[in-house]
Amino acid sequence: MTETARTGFFHKKSLGVDSMGIKKTMYLSDYLADGSGQLVLNTISGLVGQITYFYTDKIGVAAGAVATVLFIAKIADAFA
Repeated sequence: MTETARTGFFHKKSLGVDSMGIKKTMYLSDYLADGSGQLVLNTISGLVGQITYFYTDKIGVAAGAVATVLFIAKIADAFA
């Protein structure tokens, strides 16, 4: 059996080693996928921070109440 047949259709070539002799473990597509995921997570975190600031400092709602509402919304979103 050939190498491609054993690993399936999506066989990727070997990455080799970097300039210091350490074996590479990630492809460029892996870096791009990880970076896009981190971008989304940081965007959501920033928006939650802005919402919390708006409700506590501009509207005057207690921080505990804002946290409870956001927590309930997150739990409801997990099951929806």
